[in-house]
Amino acid sequence: MSSSLRGRRILVVDDEPAIREALRARLEEEGAEVETGREAGGARARIAQGDYDLLLLEQRPPHAPGLELLEQLRQAGSTCAVVMMSAGSSAADTVRAMRSGAADCLLKPFALEEMVLVAERAVQAARPGRLLALPQGGLVLDDLIKDLLDQALEQCAGNKSRAAQLLGIHRDQVRYWVKKHGLTRWIRTRAKPSSREERGRE
Repeated sequence: MSSSLRGRRILVVDDEPAIREALRARLEEEGAEVETGREAGGARARIAQGDYDLLLLEQRPPHAPGLELLEQLRQAGSTCAVVMMSAGSSAADTVRAMRSGAADCLLKPFALEEMVLVAERAVQAARPGRLLALPQGGLVLDDLIKDLLDQALEQCAGNKSRAAQLLGIHRDQVRYWVKKHGLTRWIRTRAKPSSREERGRE
């Protein structure tokens, strides 16, 4: 079964190298792309420059409290899911983190499998509609349209009206794309009239 963390970009911020590396190794086993850091200040700059799906953030990294970073990210409009990690946060801190937009909180020490489950829930809740993991080299939009159109027509047994409804577009657009992308198996050829029909028209 494919993990929902496969292809996700995750940033782990913790001041303990052993914890950073243990989390990195386990998340990479799930197919995630993982980067690590020890300071919230560096995490803020990285998130501003890159599109991360998840931030695993120690509650009180050196030089900048994790809660303050979480609040700053939300104020800046960041949609990155955030899971707080703490060895001794108070109930008030946990409530503040959740109210500030944290997806969840992990109390140290925690099992790696628990962390994976929490991480999966966090990314799914943050971007429920994001099902397509883009390849590193990008993709060609025309190829994607062609594949989607072919799949829709296959599912609808070649019925262009139903395929159009499935794709949320007009039937004429389906016809146009079929011709444009050379999907010849979905182009219906009209039968030529018989000689008797031709004589009847004369």
